[in-house]
Amino acid sequence: MASEQAAVTKSKEEVDKVGENLEVTDNENIQDKPSLKDKLVKAYKFLIRNQGTISLLLFALVAIYALCAATPMGTLYRFGSDPDSVASIDGVRIDAPLKAVSPVINNALLFGLIGILISLFYKTFRNNSRRIYYPSNHVYEIIHIVWTFFVGGFLFYFTSFFSAQFSSIRFDIINAPMNECPTQYLSLNFEYLGISKMSTSTSVPALGIVLGIVVILVGICECCTYVQKIYESKELTASIYGEKEGE
Repeated sequence: MASEQAAVTKSKEEVDKVGENLEVTDNENIQDKPSLKDKLVKAYKFLIRNQGTISLLLFALVAIYALCAATPMGTLYRFGSDPDSVASIDGVRIDAPLKAVSPVINNALLFGLIGILISLFYKTFRNNSRRIYYPSNHVYEIIHIVWTFFVGGFLFYFTSFFSAQFSSIRFDIINAPMNECPTQYLSLNFEYLGISKMSTSTSVPALGIVLGIVVILVGICECCTYVQKIYESKELTASIYGEKEGE
């Protein structure tokens, strides 16, 4: 009887030991799992280290977006290639929306290319890795931040203007079935001309809004990074050169 009780007691101890080991393992797994705060800090540190590269890629996306923005309206170009052609509906040329957005698209491309140059110089001045900021670094950091916000704001204006022009296209004429198109506008009907109907997708403005939001968010992160770098630069300078008198 005593031996049976001892065996039972030993079995209980072994079960309790296994349970404790499992509990310790679970606690270690919970501790090893990074919290949301840790993930945000890690993402922020990544942004600080690669701010110039991120800006460079972002402005490159803006330039590529500008190059592709006119694609949905590209078919209208054929009507503007001959200025003497009769390509008007109610007195408004059918290619008027394309002509209206072209200068704005060119500006978006130009702003993207300027942003690429600014980002390249940003990396040249080592603003993303320099621990002590000199006057030239401060000036260039401010230029970088201001330009980022400017391009982000311009993208919102661009998408609004593009949407207005795109919605003014007479799809009821150019995309209408040939037998339903008014006779006087048959020369503008795509089915009559034997070309594919023009897409009515609004993906260009939607992508512009998304890109604009991303640019603004990066600009906000740049501001936060700049404030932190100013603080760290002052601390490091003080530790190297000592506090100035009167401070």
